Amino acid sequence: MKRTIAIAAALLALAAMSAATATASSASVCQPNGTGCTQAGDYPGLNALISSDYTGFKVVWTESVVQQYSDGVPLYWTAYLTYTNIESSTLTLGCPGDWADASFVSEHMSGGSGDDGTVSAAGTSCSENPALAEPVPPGGTYTLDATFGNVPWPGSAVAITWGSAGTSPYVYPFGSSPPPPPAPPSPSGKACVFNAPAGGVPVITLHGFVMSGHVGWAYLADPATGTWEYGANEGFTHHYGDTSKTWLAQGDWADVISAFKGALPATGKNKGFYHRAKYYKTYRCVSVTDYNSSAALSRADSEYGETYLIPGTDCLSQAAFVLNTYGAPISDYAYLADLYDWVPNNFYVSRFMSKFGPEHNV
Repeated sequence: MKRTIAIAAALLALAAMSAATATASSASVCQPNGTGCTQAGDYPGLNALISSDYTGFKVVWTESVVQQYSDGVPLYWTAYLTYTNIESSTLTLGCPGDWADASFVSEHMSGGSGDDGTVSAAGTSCSENPALAEPVPPGGTYTLDATFGNVPWPGSAVAITWGSAGTSPYVYPFGSSPPPPPAPPSPSGKACVFNAPAGGVPVITLHGFVMSGHVGWAYLADPATGTWEYGANEGFTHHYGDTSKTWLAQGDWADVISAFKGALPATGKNKGFYHRAKYYKTYRCVSVTDYNSSAALSRADSEYGETYLIPGTDCLSQAAFVLNTYGAPISDYAYLADLYDWVPNNFYVSRFMSKFGPEHNV
């Protein structure tokens, strides 16, 4: 059984196109000399669904073409609609009723730099050939078109109302796209504090003298390459108040663990100058989304070889200041208000590191 359905699109009359064309005076992006305008050319691959079943046809907006123009702004563009017979018998495409009127088809523009709004087609397949009767076999296709005398500007979202068949979703038919979404967050940074519980200096507590403990630090300088920067202030060189034994290194995570797990330096005349093997026992880490590794490195460099004084220029202050500069949720100065928190072992499990994760063995 044959069915007659609506079809559309066609060439425009030059006069009709000129009347419908956007004027240069309304342009703020598409300039009278063509600068910034939608470029002439063929834009396939839209696949914007109009109807999944319009009298036995699936109707899809598949392609758009902006006609060539020699100067000034583009004047015309054509939308191509592909009909696919989804029935088991041959169907006939035709142009009954309103389909012979080009204004039965329209474009809707939104979100571009030009004027949003709706413009009717200036010509369609049906307005040019209202007696059209095209047999389409099962699974076969036939393409119709509609031409408009108003070319949407770059960045415009466009929808097509295809007569009584339906309206497409808004798409970007000319290779223009909406402003790109914000770039995804950079891979998360990370900051870690390493603890040597038997290090430091003796401190008096209710239970007698205990070691204050000691800390080092590390941060992920470049998540893309897995590069870390890490170091520590290992105490005074000869006596309290002289130059600190500070060190700074760069490497991957395996290098970080090796540095804190082994003796540093491991060989040479300065063996044991920084710390002995198995000195650091555990570490705690936290992810840092908004990090600044270059600022952290500058801070670490500024503390290299500093005078060793508790609490302002010791192991804990260096770890806290460097990681705070990196962006880690760790106190830089607030902990100095309480003598208890000056003790690295206390700080390591205090509220000032509450957002750091659990302890891991080095």
